[in-house]
Amino acid sequence: MRRNKSFLLFGLLAWLFTACNTDDLEKDIDTLTARVTDMETQMRTLNDNLNIVRIMLDGNKTIMNYSQDGDTYTLTLSNGETFKLTPGTIGGNYPAVSISENGTWVVGGTDTGKRAVATNGTDATITPQFKIENKAWFVSYDGGKNWEQLANGNPTETDGITPNPVSEAKIEGDFFIIKMNDGKEHKIPVVKNLACAIAKDGLNLSDGVWLVAQESESTLKVNRGSNSQDASIRVIAPVEWKVVRTTDEDGMAVFTVHSPAGANECALVVELTKGVNTITDHLKVRTITDSNYADYLAGFDIMIGDVAINKYDYPEAKLIEGVVTISEPGCYFIKDSETVKAAVSLNDGKMNNVILIADNKEERVNATAGNAFVSIVGEYFLCKGVHFTTTKTSGRWFDQAGATVPAQKAYWEDCSFDVPDINFSFFNTNGAGIENILIKSCFISSKNSANRNFIQLGGTTTFTNITICNNVFYSKPGSISGLSLFGQTGTGATFADGGMVKIENNTLVNIGAKAVLNFISVPMKPDWTMNNNLIWYDTEVTNRTTLVGVGVEGQFNFDNFGNNRVFTSLSQSDATWRIADPGMVTFPEGKNFRLDVTPNIAAESIFIYENGITNYALTPEYAALGIGAIVK
Repeated sequence: MRRNKSFLLFGLLAWLFTACNTDDLEKDIDTLTARVTDMETQMRTLNDNLNIVRIMLDGNKTIMNYSQDGDTYTLTLSNGETFKLTPGTIGGNYPAVSISENGTWVVGGTDTGKRAVATNGTDATITPQFKIENKAWFVSYDGGKNWEQLANGNPTETDGITPNPVSEAKIEGDFFIIKMNDGKEHKIPVVKNLACAIAKDGLNLSDGVWLVAQESESTLKVNRGSNSQDASIRVIAPVEWKVVRTTDEDGMAVFTVHSPAGANECALVVELTKGVNTITDHLKVRTITDSNYADYLAGFDIMIGDVAINKYDYPEAKLIEGVVTISEPGCYFIKDSETVKAAVSLNDGKMNNVILIADNKEERVNATAGNAFVSIVGEYFLCKGVHFTTTKTSGRWFDQAGATVPAQKAYWEDCSFDVPDINFSFFNTNGAGIENILIKSCFISSKNSANRNFIQLGGTTTFTNITICNNVFYSKPGSISGLSLFGQTGTGATFADGGMVKIENNTLVNIGAKAVLNFISVPMKPDWTMNNNLIWYDTEVTNRTTLVGVGVEGQFNFDNFGNNRVFTSLSQSDATWRIADPGMVTFPEGKNFRLDVTPNIAAESIFIYENGITNYALTPEYAALGIGAIVK
């Protein structure tokens, strides 16, 4: 027995000495770092390669310049875009990607039905985008908004791997040629210094769309490159958009674009031909209107978060005027009548698949449920440009009373709320919950005499994503309102795997603790964020305020909470502002858990005033810091 004990002790000591070998530890770290780098390179290479493949298939671009560094080519296209292409396998396993005989993308052996090849002169608009997450490949077909996992194995596998879809690349004569791993070849002409690139500097662009006034004249310039002698150039546009070429400037072709009346949108296609090569660039242009409903009738998207409201997906939308009551599901555009300002009664407050949109883009419409709760009982409740009021004096304002299953989306964008001394929301109906909550670009007036909750969870409910961003929360000058942004009652409310909470770029004016207050009092996930928020107050906050008042599952990531700033007009403030409770989380060495308060910052220094009134838009000096809300 003694001998066995000695043997076990010797073995344990040997294991300990081996485990403490720093050389082995460093090797393990180096191996892990190399593996992560390989995966990042593998992912970037795949996305870069597929971008250039799709452009080759469009057949309306040339390469104006290129360079080579090892196996990697840097290609500058005729429209000014630059791409990198690296053939061959880097890292381990790739998704299987090819192009069908019908010109559609085939991913993971499945024909997606999404065009890879241009047809009838129209470019294909979808390039699969890939990412690696949790040792698996994911694909997106909408620019990264939605992802689906591919069943093709671990990206780091090296046995029986699927190779990079692009196996070879070369310059041959006047062509750049790539070979796919299915044996198919694609080529694109190389024509030095021949360009067809719309000059976008100085254009009024929004999400890549050129916005112009109705019935106006605007100038469009196109870079042709130094090799454009004897080339012809024209702009192709619908008949209602008149485009006339004028005098060239600085080697650029110059056009005057005459826009039509009303809501209208089109793609301007610039086409340059030299010899056998015809190259194009294009730009979507849209007339500016003040009416969301006019945009809807014209087929435009009205965005509420990630939801596009248009006449194709919501063909039964209604325009309602004046004072109305909404009691049925539907999409409603609301406008003033000729004699009465628009106001909406939400009937009994039961919102079952209701969308509310102000017709006038510059003015909010009023909506109220009186003394009733506003209860989200359907799959969605979406609002844009609505000013909400209530006569309630206790309890909460928004909830899910009557819901039997989780809602998909509850979105408020460009809205405003006069919140009395009550909780803004309490989502605690058992069996319900909301997959996605969005509060964006809103104004929230808060009048809390005690600490209240903005988003409050409870009951046996399930949530996935909560985003509170680019909002202004404010209390009147000289008065602190106690407001917790995100809290939970009990332990029944849960978050789905992969869920995300983001509380970012908000401005909080005179929002603080009436008693000890936590802005977040829900057990945090490691990747949740509360960042770039600006806090300002003009009267002393006498109680401690903490951003994250509870623990974090896993390692606390300081960078997810570190860039929040506190300012006051007071010359001295004894208020305590903390990033997190040091008793709940471990702070990185050298990082302070307290937030410094910058004194003597007058309201006029930090906020823009017009005629003595402010909507809490930041002055250029503070807006440049990248914190706080950017508001109209």
